[in-house]
Amino acid sequence: MPRPEPVLTAQEFANQIIAIARGFSETQAKQRSVANDLDTRLIQIGRQSREWKTAEQGIPALIFQAQAEGYEPSRTAVLLGVSPSYVRRILRENHHYSWRVDLFESDAGPGGQPWEEGEDVIQGAPTTTCPLSSPNASSPRADTDPASIGPAC
Repeated sequence: MPRPEPVLTAQEFANQIIAIARGFSETQAKQRSVANDLDTRLIQIGRQSREWKTAEQGIPALIFQAQAEGYEPSRTAVLLGVSPSYVRRILRENHHYSWRVDLFESDAGPGGQPWEEGEDVIQGAPTTTCPLSSPNASSPRADTDPASIGPAC
């Protein structure tokens, strides 16, 4: 029985392999040039910056949670990869509040019904230590007397 002729000779096979390798090399060079392109780098940095800003907004809440769990500022700083003074500054310049909104005589039933609750971290010092309802607010002259405007602290 005659031997079938090979589909490719060894030389043709080698030439095709070399052509594939050159094509791969050219594609890699194009990809490297695109990666080094200024537009591409700006897009990548912009994306990373937006991701960091999103993550950074949650840092004060995490620091307050760590404090509530008994972590020292130095331990929190090591875990976050920041300085202990940064952690102490966040604790000093922000305030952690727990809050709850109750509904009275609502569809949920008579009396006070919890509607919503949560915790927030608010930047800056509290503006007042006075209760929300001040004695002056119930004064009959509260709407007209300039001395009665604002909290009476």
